[in-house]
Parts: sequence; structure tokens; C-alpha cells
Amino acid sequence: MNKRIVYIERELQNHSGVRKILEKIKPSAVEWIELYKDVLNQRGGNWRVQKRYQSLILARRKDTFYYKASPLTHSIEFKHFYYNTLAINCLYDCEYCYLQGMFNTPHLVLFLNNDDFIHAADTLSKQLQEPFYMALSYDTDLPAVEHLYPYCNEWMSYADCNPKITIEIRTKSSILSFFANKKPTTNVVLSWSVNPEEIARRFEPLTPSPSLRIKAAHKAHVMGWPVMLCIDPIVYVKDFKALYRTFISNLRKYFDPVRLFGISIGTMRMNTDYLTNIRNQRLDSELLWYPFERKDGHAYYPKDVRKELIETVTEALNNEGFNRIFVYG
Repeated sequence: MNKRIVYIERELQNHSGVRKILEKIKPSAVEWIELYKDVLNQRGGNWRVQKRYQSLILARRKDTFYYKASPLTHSIEFKHFYYNTLAINCLYDCEYCYLQGMFNTPHLVLFLNNDDFIHAADTLSKQLQEPFYMALSYDTDLPAVEHLYPYCNEWMSYADCNPKITIEIRTKSSILSFFANKKPTTNVVLSWSVNPEEIARRFEPLTPSPSLRIKAAHKAHVMGWPVMLCIDPIVYVKDFKALYRTFISNLRKYFDPVRLFGISIGTMRMNTDYLTNIRNQRLDSELLWYPFERKDGHAYYPKDVRKELIETVTEALNNEGFNRIFVYG
């Protein structure tokens, strides 16, 4: 991340979180702005070039503190499934990531009014009067920015006080600090996105290796946290069957299938508008220029390919005793 300049909404001038972040990263310059979208939505730049100079934007979210889950996700067996956006864009740079097509720039936006997000979830909880699932920020990797703002810590504290909510914190990081010194709770699911090493090396730049992520997940698993593994997206490459079978066989060494919260699997998929935007920036991407099938505004592998990918991974998981599998595809 580029530490030369930080953009800050003017209304946050006296916010304690701003001071703490500036003390940590010590930027060369601060630029005060009226609205984060003025920087995030700038047009005309090259997303790929800007990623090398990714800047930080500190902002306040003014409305829409949660959303109903997208049809491209699954319900994790909850009647009520929501997600929120505590931050926008990511420190990592995965080739298949939809964020490249969703926003005009890759700059990282942190919303510092996390208390408003928690208050909105608490209001929702009182309205529903039933258990519900809240996935925290699919539009970023929260543990990777926890050193800048303690999102995970604040949401874990809230979940500890409200048994009706189950929160999911999903990451590709190998960071332990956001959970290692806390007592595990049944309504906080720690979720790691993992793929075979060969897939990660090709398509997941800047991320810790899957072996490091698996070790972090194993630590949480041993401590007693509900842990979910996300093999998503399953990527169609040469020898994918051997790659994923070997990978899943290795997972069994680290996780007890009976105690694991579950394994989420899904094939490569994306909003068609996002895909078009990304292709304009990644002309050399074999992965993104695959001849996807398009339906209802989304792009997928052809049905026979999706079927083969899901069946291969599901069979390998079942063979290793993993039977709590959430499937999209």
C-alpha cells in the first residue's frame, strides 16, 4: 500500500481512529476530501497501474449498513443471511477477484464508524427476533487491516453479547493476533479461503501461501473456534483433479471433520459487467478470458465444467470424511 498519501474525509478531522492510523503508517502527506467516492470513483486511470500505488482513504459510511446476501453466495443453512461492507477493496491482488471490476480504482477505503454498523446489526437483530448470519465485509480482508482499525475485535465483542447473531470473518491472511488471545465463541466463524499452492502462486498475488493460511486455521481449530474452509473459487486448470485431490487429502491432516464448522466450495463466477471491466485491464489473463457461459447478468464456467469441478472436489472431501459441505455451483 502506498503510504505517501492518505485521503481523509473532512468530517473525520477529530476522529480518534484517524489519529491512530496516521501515527501507525506516518504518511508523507494527508489530503482532506469531502467524500470518499470522489477519489474511489475517479475515471480514466489504469486499475492495474494504480494497484501498485494503492492509497488509503478514511471515510464515514452514512447509510446502508448491511445487505441481503447475493445470489452468488449461499445461506450457510441460515434462514436470514446478510453481509456488510466495513471496507472497500483489498490489500491482496487475486486475479479472479470481482473487486477489480466493481470499482474504478483499487484504493482501500476504511469506514471508521464501525459502531454505526454494529448498531444497525443490533437493530436488525431486535426486528428479526431469530438467529441470523452476518458475513463481515466480503469486499475486503478484515484481518489484513486489523492493525489499522480493530474491526474484528469490535465485532467479536458484540457477538459475545448477542447470541442471535453469527458473524463470519473471512480471510486469506495468516494472521493469528485477531483471535489467538480470545476465548472461542460458538457464534463467531473464522473462515479461511484456501486453494492448492499451484493455484495460489498463479492467481493470488500478495497473499500468504495456503500452507501458512492452513496453519493459522489449524491454530483456531485446535483452540475450539468454529472454523470454515472456503475452496472458492475452484479454478479450472490442467490437472485440476490431481491438484485438488492432493490438496484435500492434505487438509485432513490438520482438521477434524466432525468439529469443523464446514467447507464452502464454489466455482469461478462473476457479474458480467465486472468481468467486462476487468478484461479491459487484463488482456493477457487466460483465467478471465475463458469462454464463460452467461446467464441473468452473471458469468460461469459451462454447466458440464461446473459439474465436473464440484463433483471432483465434493468426492475428494467426502473421501476424507468432510461431509458438512456448502456448495455453490
